[in-house]
Amino acid sequence: MEKLKAIRGGHRSAVTRLINRTKERISQDDIGHEELSAAADNLTKKRNLLESLDSQILDGTELEDMEQEILDADDYAMNMEVAIRRFKDIVSGNKTTPFQQTVHSEAAQCISGLSLSNANYEHAIILLKERYGQTQTIINAYMQNLLELTHPSLTPQSIRVFYDKMESCIRGLESLGQSQDTFGSLLVPIIFGKLPDEMKKLMTREHGKRNWDIRSLREAIGKEDVRTGNW
Repeated sequence: MEKLKAIRGGHRSAVTRLINRTKERISQDDIGHEELSAAADNLTKKRNLLESLDSQILDGTELEDMEQEILDADDYAMNMEVAIRRFKDIVSGNKTTPFQQTVHSEAAQCISGLSLSNANYEHAIILLKERYGQTQTIINAYMQNLLELTHPSLTPQSIRVFYDKMESCIRGLESLGQSQDTFGSLLVPIIFGKLPDEMKKLMTREHGKRNWDIRSLREAIGKEDVRTGNW
């Protein structure tokens, strides 16, 4: 197990260096399409290799550690997918938006199908059902992460990170068959209470006297004018 984790750590370090180096060259307009395409292809190969390692590691992970292993692997896979998609976009001619400004929209697209398409998730759910007859462990992990979301500061980057983490967990719950109506009433006061006061005032003014539900709260936090700092 430790050997597999060490191998995975080495590959992850190589991936991180490649992404950071490529992003820097993009920002300096110092990379050609052939090199960028090669970087995307390299990342795709690494992604497939890491998915295999994740599954092998998950096979040997104890139940009490499985929740965090799944979430950590998923988070890293999401970051890789964001980079791959962006690099391919630039190669295909979509260069109108700087890399840093597109990370959220790319991540949102990626997250929307991640729980269903990511081999690690499919493997994890099957494994839990076979060994323990339930998916409650993963559901509990998502709920715990939502409850422990860090209070964001009143900056676009902080709000964006908060929103992306919230959406990732909620979409994960939905992919496991959990309805927003099931967990929404619990999460609304918790999530709303974590937001900066100025942001809550703006959202409340726009929302009016209607009661919040989880759908309207997600939409409000995700609005572009809120998330880009136009308070």
